[in-house]
Amino acid sequence: MKHKLIAMTAAFLLSLTPLTAHALTEPIVPSVADGSVHFPRDLNAADFGLIVSSNQECTVTHAENGCTFTPEEDGRYVVSTSEYCEEIVNFGTSEISGHFHYFYPVLTNYTVGVEDGEITVTEQGMKSWFSEEQIDVEVQKMNEAISAGETEAVACYSVYAAQPDDVMHGAYFSFVNGQLPTVQGDYDSYITNVYTEYGTDSYFCVNYCSADIQQDMNGNEPQRVTAEEQDISSLLTHFWTSRTCDGDLTTPSPDIMEFTRIAAPEADGDLTVLVDNLDAVYTYPLTVENGIFHHRIVISEVPADVNNDGTFSVADAVMLQKWLLCKGKLTCPQKADLTGEGIVNAFDLALMKNILLYGIRIDFDWDSPENDAENQAAAKRIGDYALAELKSGNYTLDTEVSHYNASDLMSAEMAEFYRNSDFYHFSFVDEHTVHLRMNKGLLDAYGYLITDGAVSFEMGRVTVPDEGYDGDFVQIEWIGEDLYYFTAGT
Repeated sequence: MKHKLIAMTAAFLLSLTPLTAHALTEPIVPSVADGSVHFPRDLNAADFGLIVSSNQECTVTHAENGCTFTPEEDGRYVVSTSEYCEEIVNFGTSEISGHFHYFYPVLTNYTVGVEDGEITVTEQGMKSWFSEEQIDVEVQKMNEAISAGETEAVACYSVYAAQPDDVMHGAYFSFVNGQLPTVQGDYDSYITNVYTEYGTDSYFCVNYCSADIQQDMNGNEPQRVTAEEQDISSLLTHFWTSRTCDGDLTTPSPDIMEFTRIAAPEADGDLTVLVDNLDAVYTYPLTVENGIFHHRIVISEVPADVNNDGTFSVADAVMLQKWLLCKGKLTCPQKADLTGEGIVNAFDLALMKNILLYGIRIDFDWDSPENDAENQAAAKRIGDYALAELKSGNYTLDTEVSHYNASDLMSAEMAEFYRNSDFYHFSFVDEHTVHLRMNKGLLDAYGYLITDGAVSFEMGRVTVPDEGYDGDFVQIEWIGEDLYYFTAGT
C-alpha cells in the first residue's frame, strides 16, 4: 500500500501538506517485449490489477512485480491499471490524537493497438479519487469532536474516497466507449475483464440509444436486454455514461448513452444476448468459459469464408495470407483447407486467389470416391508421362490416348499401367495441360487436369477439343503439385 503521513498541529491547523505519491502524479510506464506488455507494480501498492476491454482475445498474468498483458489478435484494446492506494492521516493534539486510513482508487488508461503483431501502447490519462477536501472535512470533524469532549481517543479507522466498483461506473466506461470500434451499427459492445490477484470478473458491455419506449400499464419500461437461454435480469447493471471523454477523464462529453453491463453467469455455457433498440433487435452470441466471456463464433455456410463474415471475398485471402505469415488469426480455420489435404498451407492460399480471380464454384465434393490418393498418384504419373512425350515431339496437341490405342502410343510399361488404372482417355488442352478422364460419358466427365507448372487454362472454363461436354467446368479442385480434380458437363 502507498503510505503518506499527514500530521495535524496541536492548534488543529487544517492545511495539508501537498502529496507527492507516485500514483497521484505519474502514470505507470509499461514496457513491450516478446509480444506482451508489462505493467510494473509499485511494491507498496495494494490491489493492483488490470481492466481490459476489447472484442479480441488476450491473456493477463499476475506476478509480484506487476501484470503482463498479452494480446492474441490484431485489433484495439483498452487496458487500465487499477490501484487501490492508502494514506494515513493523523488528527488531534499531543494529549488526545488518532488517525484514519484514507483509501482511494487510481486509474490509468492506455490504448494498445496491435497490427501485424506490432504493439503500440499509448497512455490516455489517469484519474485519482483522492480528495484533500474530503480529508479536510474528516479531520475537522474529528478535531471538533475531541475539542468538544465528545471523544477522548481514536485509535484507528478507515475512510474511503470511493469503492472499487465506482471505478467501473465513471471515467473508465466513458473512456472505453470512445476508444473502441463499434461492432453493430452505431452501438458499442465489447467484453470487459477485471483482472485482480484474487480472480477475474467478466462482463459483456453494450451501449444503445436512449429513445423513448412505451411503458406498460403499470408504468414500467420493458426489459430491453435479455438472453435466449436464461433469465439474466439479476446479472444486469444499468447506468448512463458519456460516449467519449475527449481525452480528459474528468470531463465527459455531453453525448450521453444508456449503458448495460452483463456479469458472466456462474455456470459456463452459451449465452445469446438480445438487445431491443426499437429499430432492430441485435443478437450477440457469447460463451462463458471458466467464468470469462468470449465471443461465440457462429460458422457461416459460405465455403472458404475464413473470416466468417458471411461472404467469400478478398478479405478472406488477406486473412489467410496474414495467418500464413504468422501475423494474424483465422476466425474459421476449418474453412481454410481448400485443397482437402488436411493441412492449411500456401497451396490453399493460391487456390483461394484463383477462385477469386476466375470465379469458379467451390462447392466441392471432397469425399468423392474417385478423388482418392491412389488415383491422384496415378493421374500425376500418366500426366507427367504425356507432357514429357509432347515436349520430346512424340506427341502432338492432337494426340488422344485411350485403352484401345495405348499399346501403340505408349511404352509397354506405361501402357500396362494405364490400362490397369481407373482412367479411360487423355488428350491435351494445350502445351501445358493434360486432360485425363475417368468415365466414358458423352455429356459429362470427371477426372484430372495435370500441368507442367504453368496454368495456362482459365480456371472455371476449360475447352477440350472434340469433347461433347466442351464448356464450363462446374467444379475444379486443386489437389497440389500441378494436379487438379474436375467434374464437367454440358
